[in-house]
Amino acid sequence: MRRSRVPAFAAILPLVAGACTTFATVRSADVRPGPSVAVHASYSTPPGDVAGWFWSYDCVTRCSFATPGIDVGYTYGWRRPDSVRAVALGVGVNSFYPYVDGYMQLASGQRPYGIGVRVGLPVQSWRQHQLYARYDIPLSERTRLLVNPGILLHEGRTPNGQTSGHFVGFVQGVGLEVGGRNVSWTPAVAVVAGQAQRKDYFARLGPERSVFAMASLGFTVHRARATDSR
Repeated sequence: MRRSRVPAFAAILPLVAGACTTFATVRSADVRPGPSVAVHASYSTPPGDVAGWFWSYDCVTRCSFATPGIDVGYTYGWRRPDSVRAVALGVGVNSFYPYVDGYMQLASGQRPYGIGVRVGLPVQSWRQHQLYARYDIPLSERTRLLVNPGILLHEGRTPNGQTSGHFVGFVQGVGLEVGGRNVSWTPAVAVVAGQAQRKDYFARLGPERSVFAMASLGFTVHRARATDSR
């Protein structure tokens, strides 16, 4: 925790070893049919002493450190012909937190939007969940402004059961999708406003409110849309 495709992966891999969490993975509201693979690397400003403890190594106090993250996910999308609605299901790992993800596109056209939920899998003592929305604004033929608000929940307890806690935050992510038929790049920023609390046998820390920022870069390998130019 705490320009070929090969160079792109090589640039991101060093982040994996020290990755803690990615607070937002900004993506398009428009579901692409078929399989896709997405990678997002991020870096946040310090999230506060109580919240920072959740994503730090061997830290008891003064845990407000900048937080790196890496998210790798596989998604499969379905769209019926002439339907404004589409569905995408995915699995992935957000640094150390595996998840399943479900998204429904509610409108198509020039400004598609939809809602989704990400559920952390109970394979370790800490989990992350998110309820989010996506909205696209076209800027040019190959560029879209992506608006992704969401609610993030990090919760759980230490493996020995001595300490439990949670972080709840509102996340406002904004990014650009720049891409072609089969590869899209997504530079993005996000602001997180939340509250953290934890307790153990001896003390209760928080609730502590904090506001911090995050920057990320993602790329997605996918099938072409029917509307993509050749």
